[in-house]
Amino acid sequence: MKKNVVRRLKERGWSEEDIKKTEEIIQKRYREDKSRSTPSMNRVLYWSAVVVIVLGNFIISMFLIPFLLVLRKLTLDIIIITIAFAFGLLFNLLVTDIEHIEKKHHIIILIIVPFIALINFIVMVNIADSLAATLKLPIARENPYFISIIYVAAFILPYLYNLIVKKAYK
Repeated sequence: MKKNVVRRLKERGWSEEDIKKTEEIIQKRYREDKSRSTPSMNRVLYWSAVVVIVLGNFIISMFLIPFLLVLRKLTLDIIIITIAFAFGLLFNLLVTDIEHIEKKHHIIILIIVPFIALINFIVMVNIADSLAATLKLPIARENPYFISIIYVAAFILPYLYNLIVKKAYK
């Protein structure tokens, strides 16, 4: 218990023995409550975060189609890197705030999410190319795989920083 709580209990006439018993009861109850709900809740939070991130990547990739059609290479790359990095920060916040996820969960996320983001962006760039061809827009752009890799690298950077530098999974 906190020192101020112990001090107030002593002022009210509680004995050291009663304070220790109360503290043990509270700690025991806290451990029981936490052990019952936390693992299943963390699994739901973990997979919900993965689904949100995958859907978010899809929405972002579709949102960027008009930009692919009208922007030049450098401007487009800066926008893609900025959006990917910002979304990567959100992804990092969601995943690292979930308590008690194991190293295997971090590895799963490091494999699944970038892979799906890569596929989303390849599809998105191909859709933009088809749309540009249909509308007869003169666009000169990099390889769709290069744009996708730029997005995935900027997206995963905050998470990798957290895993490597801050050692999120101890």
